Amino acid sequence: MRTIISLRLLSVAIKCIYAANIQYHTLNNSQENEFDKVSIVGNTDNFWKISPTGIYDLTRKISMSSKTVTISMTGSRKRIIIDPQKTAVVVIDMQNYFLHPSIIPAAVEGRAIVPALTEVIRGFRLAGIQILWIEWGLGEKDLQRMPPSFIDGYSSVGTDNKLKTFGDNLGRIDGIDAGRKLMRGSWNAQAWSTLHNFQLSGLNEGTDMHFYKDRLSGLWSSESSLNKHLSERNITTLFFAGVNTDQCVWGTMSDAFSRGLDVILVNDLTATTSPSFATQMVKMNANLIGFVTNSTEILKSLSVDIN
Repeated sequence: MRTIISLRLLSVAIKCIYAANIQYHTLNNSQENEFDKVSIVGNTDNFWKISPTGIYDLTRKISMSSKTVTISMTGSRKRIIIDPQKTAVVVIDMQNYFLHPSIIPAAVEGRAIVPALTEVIRGFRLAGIQILWIEWGLGEKDLQRMPPSFIDGYSSVGTDNKLKTFGDNLGRIDGIDAGRKLMRGSWNAQAWSTLHNFQLSGLNEGTDMHFYKDRLSGLWSSESSLNKHLSERNITTLFFAGVNTDQCVWGTMSDAFSRGLDVILVNDLTATTSPSFATQMVKMNANLIGFVTNSTEILKSLSVDIN
């Protein structure tokens, strides 16, 4: 059940400003006093504004003084307004270990999302929205405190027919020294194919940032560098892309939701090797706790706002 903020001054101020805001006003000119009915949901520090026409304003602002972007959704919540300065795109685990055909032949869908993913990232960069690459990248201390469930769960048979887990040498793959499994600096933990240079270009230009994780979720620890970055930058809205949908994408998304952030699943920019019902579970719950959209709607919305 929604908790409606009872702060009278905040409510009145928002409604007055919305009454003059063309982004809302042009959607339903026939309804007088429409903006007397704007719902303010949340608390004084963290709130949404929801118009009667079903637009979710996620900017957490009273006024529309700075640039905003409106994006259509494909789930039950149909449209959102975001503040580019408070928004980021989280791209999870698009690494050789999870995508290279000689390591994971079944990751066909993961490899297939790359062209659309790069196009959407370019659009977000132009809109001033930060790209956050979240990837497995373990250090020696991470290995020492890794729980047995992860060590066993991430064990697999290597090219030498020996069981390999975190930190074990994967040997040579297609003539390349693959390095130790999911360790920082190793080839297998590097962004896959053309994404590697694409990622580096964004990092060099300052539009992108990179964060390592040592669990399924990049936000499982309040002390993680990603958590600290989101807090320091006051980023409150996150779009999610990457692999695997039902594992690291969902794990990070769920933790973001629990921390009070807005979560948006970009449905066609996530993929998994799991059965289809796993993706259905994520999509159903993403629609419940946040929003669902796709690359087509994002690019269509960004082209309008960028131009």
